[in-house]
Amino acid sequence: MLNILHRYSFFLCFLLIASGLAHANPDIQYFEKSEIVQLINWEAGKDVLKYELHIEKRDDVPGANGFTEIFSLDTVETNVELSLTPGEYRYRVIVYDLLGRMRPVPEWARLTVIPAFQPEIVSVDPSVITVYGGSSGEALSVKGRNLVPDAEVFLTFAGSSEPLPFGKNSYIPSEDGEDAKLRLNDLPLKEGFYDIVIKNPGGIAGYWRNLRVISSPKKIRPVDISFAEAYNPLLPSYGILNEYMGQDVFPAGASLRLGINSKNKSYGVFGIESQVFWHYFYGEGTVLMTGHLFNAQINLLYQKRILRQKAALNVRAGGGLAYYLNLQIKTYNDLLSVGSASLLPMVSGSLSFTWFFREPFFIEFGSEFIHIFSAEKPQSAYIRPLFCLGFQI
Repeated sequence: MLNILHRYSFFLCFLLIASGLAHANPDIQYFEKSEIVQLINWEAGKDVLKYELHIEKRDDVPGANGFTEIFSLDTVETNVELSLTPGEYRYRVIVYDLLGRMRPVPEWARLTVIPAFQPEIVSVDPSVITVYGGSSGEALSVKGRNLVPDAEVFLTFAGSSEPLPFGKNSYIPSEDGEDAKLRLNDLPLKEGFYDIVIKNPGGIAGYWRNLRVISSPKKIRPVDISFAEAYNPLLPSYGILNEYMGQDVFPAGASLRLGINSKNKSYGVFGIESQVFWHYFYGEGTVLMTGHLFNAQINLLYQKRILRQKAALNVRAGGGLAYYLNLQIKTYNDLLSVGSASLLPMVSGSLSFTWFFREPFFIEFGSEFIHIFSAEKPQSAYIRPLFCLGFQI
């Protein structure tokens, strides 16, 4: 029986160039060359003088069914090493007995050599996995190159060579080979570090080192809870009230935020938040105005982790109610106390950046736009920067 094994080998070649000068030092140049090597072997026969190996390759002309011989060899060995380029081949071994007579010629056997691509893993998201009871149902998002179907994918625990293979339907590469999904599907994992190995057909492998697995003795909550407090100055944008005050910034302002977020996945984090704000008005424009603005709102959050889960980009959209308290307008002759105005509806939208500098703590900075609906024309709007410190559990 004829067997063909693929082997990925390296050859180190040295080139010595000697000068004709009597005392000149030679230059030594060396390089590394890599190629796919096929090891062809067959069963030894009895009373054999020699073997004759023939290999033919299908013609490259489109639609052609013919084969052209590319290799033949007389040998007394039962194995041969050679390097075949990708394509379709047929082969057979002819046996000669001790009297030099050819034994019955076997039928051609077929062989297809596929291109051997080097898989490369560029990133894995998430890079830290939490397991409960020794298993996890999470999915990993892998980005790279040459992530092809039919690859062998497995995990190896640090310090161990024992592979932990993924199931048949747990490795899902994209058509362009630049990303793939790895479903852990309750693999038996233990706390520590694992290597992800993707071995393409042909035996060439790519690696991702130090995937961290942490365990939890308790059942993991399906959500995360975050709490934050922030400094929030207020920058007037437009509106009749802002024109009266004539200020570029109201520096006194603060907020508290409580949020419930989904667990971090490859597609991001979704959440809902409640937030309350306080701002102090003081303006000396055409009139002197003082007062307070309170604001309560609900936000919808989308968050995308970046920089190996150490940071995140946040987009928020929300709405709520605004409330002016003790708003006073002082002219040259009179003091008009406006008092507490009615609750006014408002909408908001924001962009921000979060850095998880030390779990579970984070800092966040960004900017929010708010618009308050009122009877005054034009209505008031503000840009609200945020400088935030919080934690997430």
